[in-house]
Amino acid sequence: MNKKKVFFISIHKKGKGYYEIIPKRHLTIGNYPDCDILDSVAGLPERHQLLKKAGGRYYIRIPPGIDGIITNENKSLSLKDVVEFDLLKKRSDCYLFPLPKKGECRLTIGEHTLIFGYKNRAISERKPDKIDSSLKKSFIGRENYSFFLILFFSLIIHFSAVGYLNSLEIKKEKPIDAINKIPQRFAKLILQPPQKKVLNTAVNKLPIEKKEEKIEDKKEEETKKKDDKEVKPLEEIKEVETAEKVKEKIQNQENYEKEIAMLNPPEKLTANREAVREKVKTKGLLGVIMAKATPDEISSDAVFRDVDKLVKGIEKERGDKETEDLLKIRSGKIDDLSKKITENSFKIKYRDTNEIIAEKKEILKED
Repeated sequence: MNKKKVFFISIHKKGKGYYEIIPKRHLTIGNYPDCDILDSVAGLPERHQLLKKAGGRYYIRIPPGIDGIITNENKSLSLKDVVEFDLLKKRSDCYLFPLPKKGECRLTIGEHTLIFGYKNRAISERKPDKIDSSLKKSFIGRENYSFFLILFFSLIIHFSAVGYLNSLEIKKEKPIDAINKIPQRFAKLILQPPQKKVLNTAVNKLPIEKKEEKIEDKKEEETKKKDDKEVKPLEEIKEVETAEKVKEKIQNQENYEKEIAMLNPPEKLTANREAVREKVKTKGLLGVIMAKATPDEISSDAVFRDVDKLVKGIEKERGDKETEDLLKIRSGKIDDLSKKITENSFKIKYRDTNEIIAEKKEILKED
């Protein structure tokens, strides 16, 4: 148990006993319900602030003209005499009488006796309130364990990576060496520029080279075996025949491309474009979109050669026999055929290739 000195006021009234009050900073006396002491005292107003605390000390406020006796340290004095001798300080309309800090002091006014003093008071120790363990929160909740675990390992990884990178030595070239190497770099770009690798995609030329090599080898074998007069095996003969056929096809393709280039020179193409432009010029946007870049007239040689090419293409679909029969036409009949085609070739007819082939077959049958 702890003890503490507490300031108290004991109020005695004749014939009614006494009671104690522990004031705070002020003490009021009177008939009003908000007064600390509900009692009327002779010589005091209906509501009067009897006690005041200032600077850690209590003072009694004595109004002027009051009759009473004050006792301090076994010495009694009349209130009127104390006021007349001008021994007290005056604040507003009252005089302030200081109370002793250790001893007691008595004030007697009429039937009331007020005792001011200090006494020891036992203060019970305050027991801390018990808090339920379920309400206590830990610093790190269980739901946050996984987060902090991941954070811990990530920090270890990051710091170890930073430490490893800091331990590496950064090799830097001296500025003079770097400047000396600059001209060499530019010289390589100028003297040896990067070249694109061109792939030789001439597939048709490979069999020709192989054929030429085989023909040369065969010629050498023939010179060696002239005396023996041996017959070549069938496989070698077939290889020579296939090589010759491939060579003929390549040569025919090249000749056809040359003829097409001769029949359609760049001057003729530009003239055709100009003719198409003149034709479309007055037909609006729809006419320009729907126009075909083909002139109204076309050379008879070109038409004849296109049809001839289609006839030769039949070899792939119908076999060699029928193609040979078609190609065994006399030169006079071919001229008549070309004349018939050229007469109707001034105006373009948009027909399918199958129709053209069928028409040519009918003409050949008539001949």
